[in-house]
This record gives sequence, structure tokens and C-alpha cells, in this order.
Amino acid sequence: MAASTNYPVELVGEYAERVNRFLWLIKWLLLIPHIVVLWLLSIPLIVTLPISWLAVVIWGRNPSFLWNYHTGLLRWGWRVNFYSYSAGNTDQYPPFSFQSQEEYPADLIIEYPESSSRLTGLFRWILIIPHWIIAAILSEIVNILVLFALLFLLFTGRYSQDLFNIIMGLNRWIYRANAYGWLLVDAYPPFSFD
Repeated sequence: MAASTNYPVELVGEYAERVNRFLWLIKWLLLIPHIVVLWLLSIPLIVTLPISWLAVVIWGRNPSFLWNYHTGLLRWGWRVNFYSYSAGNTDQYPPFSFQSQEEYPADLIIEYPESSSRLTGLFRWILIIPHWIIAAILSEIVNILVLFALLFLLFTGRYSQDLFNIIMGLNRWIYRANAYGWLLVDAYPPFSFD
């Protein structure tokens, strides 16, 4: 289900009514390699995000190599989350890749901004605070809803379409906020689940 707004961040997650009803019980174990690699790849964010911020404030654009790194990391994280406990709606193991994978049912598509506002870049981490507060709350709601969806799957053998739509909307908000906070897009994220 793709985003329906005209925002430059599109969170893709294809609904699958039938997924293995028991696999989610051990996915945490299967994800250990991804968690370790993503954690190691996230360490440089301490340096790369401030460099991106300085570049936006000084030159009015995010260097493409940093933008690609940050976008790839966020995309990879989304695929892992879609497989695991932020959606849990696929049995297909996520690829170890920063790049979009057409054959995988989840993707994060972000348009590279040719230029960014220096002024909003300067205050970006202040402007994003309301969204990040809401995103933190939504993350907890996602965890609860995914648990309900997976329990529903365990007992019925199907993943609820209604719960999936709600979960995707909540994740859409979270990833838009992160993309804006990480200086991947210049447009302020909408207060919307669409």
C-alpha cells in the first residue's frame, strides 16, 4: 500500500493476507544479523548527520553521498521492520542492501532534493520535535497493533487487512518524520497517515 499524498517520501508495504502463522515467533532470532549490521552502520550517524546539517545550512544542499547513505540506512531499516515487528506482513527475508529491491514487498522511496532551504535546515531539529514526539507515541501504538495482528494471524491464519492499513499509516508518519529530521527531504511532513 503506497502513500496517497504528494509528499516526497513514499513508504511501500504490500499487503499479504496469508503469511506463515508461526514464523513471527522466531523472527527476532532470524533478525540478529540485520540488527548487528544496522547497529554498526548506524554508529557513523553521530558524525554524518551533523555534516549533512552543516552542508544544508552552508551550501543549501545535502551531499549526495551522505544523502544516499542516510536514505539507504532508513530504507534497509524499513525492510527489516516490515519483516519483523513494525508490520510483520511478509515471510520473505529482507535483503542486506541500501538499494531498493523490486522483488521485496517493502520499500522506502525518497526523492533527492536538488536544493534545501538553509533557514529551515538551520532550525530543522527544532522544527521536527513535534513530529518526533508524535512518532515516539505512534511507535508504541504500532508495537501493540502488530502484536494484535500477529495474534490474529496465529489463531486465524490470516493477517487483518484493517490492522495492516492502520499500521502502515502509523509507520508512514514515523518514516516521514525521520526522513525530514535526517535532512533527506525539505518539505515539512504532513500531520497525516495517508
